[in-house]
Amino acid sequence: RHPEVNVLVIDLSLYSDSSTLLLGGTRKEDGIQRGRLMMQRIPPRCKASGLIGALLQFAREKRLKSSWWPNRQWFRKHSFDFAKHTIPLQDPRFHPTAPPNLFLSAGGPDLREAIGTENWEDACYALRQSMTASLLDPKDPRGEKGGVMGLRQWVIFFDTDHEIHTPYATLALGCAERMILPLSLDENDYDRLFVGEIALFPILEEMQHHGTLRAKIDRLVFNRMLPHQNAPYVDEGTGGRLPFTPVQSEFAQMKSIAKDLHGRYLQGMHTLFLDADNVGTSFNRFMQRYVTALRLAAPTTINFSKMRGIALSQLDDSNIDTGKVSKATLQPLKKNLGEIADGLESRESVL
Repeated sequence: RHPEVNVLVIDLSLYSDSSTLLLGGTRKEDGIQRGRLMMQRIPPRCKASGLIGALLQFAREKRLKSSWWPNRQWFRKHSFDFAKHTIPLQDPRFHPTAPPNLFLSAGGPDLREAIGTENWEDACYALRQSMTASLLDPKDPRGEKGGVMGLRQWVIFFDTDHEIHTPYATLALGCAERMILPLSLDENDYDRLFVGEIALFPILEEMQHHGTLRAKIDRLVFNRMLPHQNAPYVDEGTGGRLPFTPVQSEFAQMKSIAKDLHGRYLQGMHTLFLDADNVGTSFNRFMQRYVTALRLAAPTTINFSKMRGIALSQLDDSNIDTGKVSKATLQPLKKNLGEIADGLESRESVL
């Protein structure tokens, strides 16, 4: 969608599922998932642990600059070079057909050693400021040899796992601007957001209390909702709009969970949501601004996407196996994903 920017995925998960998919998928070669096999070939500096280590070194060196903290003057002239610590995915070893501006910093268990409570603040500050700086584009012909820096903006996406309380996962919460929160219609899963040692919302509130939280909730995406029709749906009661018409019982359950969350929102949790001042107290506006849904996809289609490492939105006649992917269900799903992406971009905000 945006060839003018560099898009970086930082995988802050010990399990590196996103890295596995981006590096070729889960189909096996020599008994090993292709994505995990490719990950073994990535140099340590290009993994998320290496990126964090380089950011910490960057912070240690630049702290000596009298202007680097807190007014960022140094960052305006010298930026952290993400390109040295990431893998371009358009590589014959990984994804030859990937966009040329898509980069990965791979996850893995070595994240545990890369960052802890003692160095979290430095890593977070260096990453925050580097995200807003420009960067020398290694492919720009103007380059350093020409005496001119080719500058491109970097848009960064973070992926975390369920261990959201860990220093490496909270790094994403401290640096990202927007949070996309997937939800299911299972009320037990919903309750886990609030109860337990690793529940998301208590962690968000604690980080906000200490002034370390940057990410705010931008979308609540209810996953795997059973569609009734492909046509968009507008709820007469709230004005909430979905990209497809769900089965009414599932929409009623979604609305029930949204009402409970809105009640918590009114009790003070609104400070964790983006644009809360504009939304106000109205449940209708809460639904319209934050709530959307992703339709249930055929298991064979999901499996094919994972095996091949091809995003659902990129599946088409050139790369699908018609024996395993139903075109009848694929096109509505791609349209659904496109409308969610359009809604996110319309907020004109960058991670």
